[in-house]
Amino acid sequence: MIKLLLDTNIIVYRESDNAYKDNIGVLYRIIDNNYGMIKFIHPTKNVCDEIKNKFLKINKTINDEYDDTLLNEVYLGKVDILITEYKKLEKKALALGIEKK
Repeated sequence: MIKLLLDTNIIVYRESDNAYKDNIGVLYRIIDNNYGMIKFIHPTKNVCDEIKNKFLKINKTINDEYDDTLLNEVYLGKVDILITEYKKLEKKALALGIEKK
């Protein structure tokens, strides 16, 4: 079973009237029609100390801290893949060595 964590920006795109909507719909159909995949929409949870300390100086907003909760789930192996459109999350994933997830 592959556990996919969807960032809220993916959900927002799905519900909006922009160019991404069709692509997000395709993504949802692929996940929903594949019994080996399950999608998660992440509630706010605690972040491990290693992630807190690594990004303490660069986090500027509450959204930056929320992003860390998403990375935390991947970093700790609770989910296999994080799906996002947010470039700052990609940079943070690289810093944690989880960029391929």
